[in-house]
Amino acid sequence: MDLRLYLRLFLRWSWLIALATIVGAVLGFVLLSSLGLLSTYSATATVAIGAEVFSSDQDPSYLSTAASLAPTYVELARLEPVTQAVIDALDLPETTEELGKLLEVTLIRDTQLIQIKATYEDAQVAADIANEVARQLALQAPPHLRNFIVTVQPARAPKGSGLMASLAPMVIVGTLGFLVSTGAVFLVDFLRDAIRDSEDVAQLLGLTTLAVVKLPGHRLSGPWDRWRDGRFRPEMHPAWWSLMEACRRRHAGESDGASGNSNDGHAGKSDPLLVLVTSSKKEEGQSSLALNLARTWASSGQETLLVDACLACPRLHKELGLANVVGLTNLVNEPTCSLEE
Repeated sequence: MDLRLYLRLFLRWSWLIALATIVGAVLGFVLLSSLGLLSTYSATATVAIGAEVFSSDQDPSYLSTAASLAPTYVELARLEPVTQAVIDALDLPETTEELGKLLEVTLIRDTQLIQIKATYEDAQVAADIANEVARQLALQAPPHLRNFIVTVQPARAPKGSGLMASLAPMVIVGTLGFLVSTGAVFLVDFLRDAIRDSEDVAQLLGLTTLAVVKLPGHRLSGPWDRWRDGRFRPEMHPAWWSLMEACRRRHAGESDGASGNSNDGHAGKSDPLLVLVTSSKKEEGQSSLALNLARTWASSGQETLLVDACLACPRLHKELGLANVVGLTNLVNEPTCSLEE
């Protein structure tokens, strides 16, 4: 097949390919998001429980209080009072339960340091969540304990963040949808094994192409105009006119060639010209085209036989005002039926 045919096939179904690409990207994004496989970023803030333990004047009771409350603040960081305050402060779309799943709070062994790790699709938002959780924990400290919870290392947005990193999964899935839809279009076209041009006719059917008729590029305004022009004014249709002229030239050429034959008793006569008018679709004017070809040849004095071979939906008898009582089926199936009938 010519590469131009592949290009035309691609352009013909470009709307379907584009739709499949967009739908694939959206569905892929939703699926990856639901499975938690999208590009996510983590940021960690470190806070000290009982920050005054770093001062020179250490109070044993204060140390004991800080050590006993550290595990409590680890659990408190994921509870609703803190997560709801974080959502309100940062205007997050997540619920308290969803935000709690995005947090990982751990107590560093043999210390009073708590690490607050937040994971989010946006790197900066992940850092903001971790820092805000630390700030909200400080607000939860008892008012009589001065500087009980202090952030010793704030969270920072991880490197490698950006719009392209976030859109990378959508681009990958969209590209996959594009390739699958394009392959499906070419596969369906290959399985159809359609006849596309005169070369396919010669190779597959072994027949000579009478004429190649290209329809005009403009479109009629509506179904009524197409039906009206096909039934009442077919002689104005460029396709009918081109085919009629091609058939007339072919018939004239065969007549001239036959008239120059040797003395075989048939000088001036040519072999009958058989023209089949067909289409791959309905309502394309096959009956009108065949009827007007027959009328043209008959009006020029040529002996013409018009046969309606559309057994499923015959129409020529309606156009000619004849009764459809005896037809092609009777001639084929009934030995006693004559062509005159």
